[in-house]
Amino acid sequence: MQRRILLASLLMSLYGCQGRPTMKPQPTNLTLAEDEAVVRQEILKLIPVGSSVAVAENVMAQNGFECSMQRDKDGPYLYCDRKKSKDAFVGTRWQVLLHYADDSVTDVSVSVGFVGP
Repeated sequence: MQRRILLASLLMSLYGCQGRPTMKPQPTNLTLAEDEAVVRQEILKLIPVGSSVAVAENVMAQNGFECSMQRDKDGPYLYCDRKKSKDAFVGTRWQVLLHYADDSVTDVSVSVGFVGP
């Protein structure tokens, strides 16, 4: 009798250790092309309009961007900047503005250019 209780307890504890199934997080790797429209679409896949600014900042940081909150005459936006060297003389720079209102992303603007030393 005690063996059955012990076995039942052991099986229940092992079953409980399995945990609940979890959803896989959405990949956050951006394909940083040199075409602004392509980059904008990639960003909108990961940060759709309506996403919170905190989520947007987190996704951009995970992709190597440095971000800061800014404001201009059109309202607030999250400014994100990333540079990547191609060789010793030339690199690519991505500048992204994530416009928002009431803590929700409303639009995305992208600029891609080349930078030198």
